[in-house]
Amino acid sequence: MWELAQKTIINPTKQHITFVLLLVGALLILFGTTHAGFIDGLPLIPKGTGEIVQKVGSAILGAGVFAVIMKSAQFTEYFQKSIHEVFYSPDSTSSLEVIKHKWEILTRSLLKNTLPESYQDASSVIMKRFFNDELQFHFEDFSVSYDFTLKDDGKTLQVVNKTTANIVISPKYSEAKIVQRIKNDGKIHIKSLLIDDIPMNLEKCFSQDPENALTKNFELVVCPKSATDKTIKMERVYEYEQDLTKEPYAIGSLERYIKGMVVKAKASGCGLYFRPTGAGAIYDVPGREDGEGYTRWVLADRNTLLLPGQGYIFVLTNDR
Repeated sequence: MWELAQKTIINPTKQHITFVLLLVGALLILFGTTHAGFIDGLPLIPKGTGEIVQKVGSAILGAGVFAVIMKSAQFTEYFQKSIHEVFYSPDSTSSLEVIKHKWEILTRSLLKNTLPESYQDASSVIMKRFFNDELQFHFEDFSVSYDFTLKDDGKTLQVVNKTTANIVISPKYSEAKIVQRIKNDGKIHIKSLLIDDIPMNLEKCFSQDPENALTKNFELVVCPKSATDKTIKMERVYEYEQDLTKEPYAIGSLERYIKGMVVKAKASGCGLYFRPTGAGAIYDVPGREDGEGYTRWVLADRNTLLLPGQGYIFVLTNDR
């Protein structure tokens, strides 16, 4: 008996559940509307049952309509596309600020079991270091050179620093603001600044920090030549002096993502020791001599990315 009922009633109902829901819902609505008074007048039937039958029919009919929508090819395609974009292409559905906020929430969830008492602080530090102002642009083919010269007094170190790099503006930005704080206890002067081989106004780019006498501010806004070519070439040279007895080092700290970086240096009258710093700096980077008297250290080849927070340090000694 059960097998017969399953074969003749249950299985066909499952196969045509959408049609059944629509039909039953419509019949209940029709019956509840036209026979409400009759239903309420039946013995042992509470008053208002006819209205309840009508509402139940509406709910069943709504379920049937929803089932039709869910089974439609257009909805299935839209639903799959939306779910895929949420997980694998969030930038196509959300603004940058929304994505950053959701990323921070996910990071907190990942760190909650590892750092139960400080996971919020950890996620904020990561957010500030990697996903704050660093999103406007990054550098590629970054090359920086140092010429160290120790003067005859044995303590005044003269440094000429030259930087050459390609600034690559991110797709969602129309310009980029380059900001650098240069700390030094001696004299410092910017000698030249070229953007795409065009000299820039040095007075507008380089200024004294009003809050710190030992800090110079370098600020520059650059715009791409076109919407399709967002790479800008920058060449900058500045010169400064420092007291070797008080500051026997030179530090380079990366505040941007950099793809491909070479550091080179030569020293006159002083010894020179180089070491990478930051995450992944447990290894030594071998230095190689070039034909111009510089020692070169490749921190990242042109296909390798350096992260904000990485960097390097030179330690200098008086060899006289």
